[in-house]
Amino acid sequence: APLPFAQARQLVVIGPADGAGHFSELPARWYPMLRDVSALQSTGYSVSWGTEVNVATTDAPVMVNALSVSQHYLSTLGVRMALGRNFTAAETSVHGPRVVILTYGFWQSHYAGRHDVLGRTLMIDGGPATIVGVLPARFRMPEPFALMLPAALETAQRLNSNLVVLGRLKPRVSLSNASAQIDARLQSWLPAHGESLARHPHASATPLSSNMVAGYAEMLVFILRCTLALLALAGVNIANLMLQRTVAHGHSQAIRAALGASSLRTVLPIMGEAILVSVLGTALGLAIAALCLRWANANVMRPEWFGFITHVSIQPLAVAYCATASALVMFFAASVGLWRARN
Repeated sequence: APLPFAQARQLVVIGPADGAGHFSELPARWYPMLRDVSALQSTGYSVSWGTEVNVATTDAPVMVNALSVSQHYLSTLGVRMALGRNFTAAETSVHGPRVVILTYGFWQSHYAGRHDVLGRTLMIDGGPATIVGVLPARFRMPEPFALMLPAALETAQRLNSNLVVLGRLKPRVSLSNASAQIDARLQSWLPAHGESLARHPHASATPLSSNMVAGYAEMLVFILRCTLALLALAGVNIANLMLQRTVAHGHSQAIRAALGASSLRTVLPIMGEAILVSVLGTALGLAIAALCLRWANANVMRPEWFGFITHVSIQPLAVAYCATASALVMFFAASVGLWRARN
């Protein structure tokens, strides 16, 4: 599924990366060094992946996850608000006004989607915060959250917090070029600020898409490999059955050949059976897959487990792949059977 952000291919995560290309969070004290990286059009950050806060609602106090972000976090992602506005510079400064942005789900569940929610006060951890905006329905992060709060860089630095830093590349800037600039800037910035290069890894820019699915992509790839192994095993068994069917037709084929039947008429019965089995097998497999996906969407695809992938469906490419694989297996089995029968 594509990321729900504008021009998502230009979005990167910035920080120390391992050999597999997965990033780690950036210390807040390093964030100022990104200001001089010419490859970046804009940057924004969140303080880790969020923290729990106590919210006083009309029903009862609830604990929800809140994501604290910088002023340019949403603009870097290219997010258009469903209602209201983004944070201002004053609101993301130390001792700035207490404001909050609601997620679409929180807005619907606690305010019934009312458009007069802007300007209302929400009690968060015992203090009032003014509602200034509502995020769009498609906005998601790997870790689900209900509220978005403004984050001040000075506070994050004082608390020695770690940041999840997002960047948007300038047009026609490659990922490798951006990574080289970021790492070169870090290598010069650290000694100038009294930090040892030997204690810190290299920093780079990695695609946001790969990092956002890193938590469950490996699991899905493992499931895909297991499925392909089962498909190969089933294909071998079906090919063996078709081979036996073809050999069983050897007598009738010999009679047709003796009566002067053409090669086409000789192979038509076998190929007809192969096509029938292929079509029925593909239809049955897709029907079972549709039922399994319906169950998975209702019971497994939860936002807290799969941040961006909340619904799985059978795409036309999957149908084409199934039909092609089934046809190839049947054609191979029928061809081998005909060859065995003639020899």
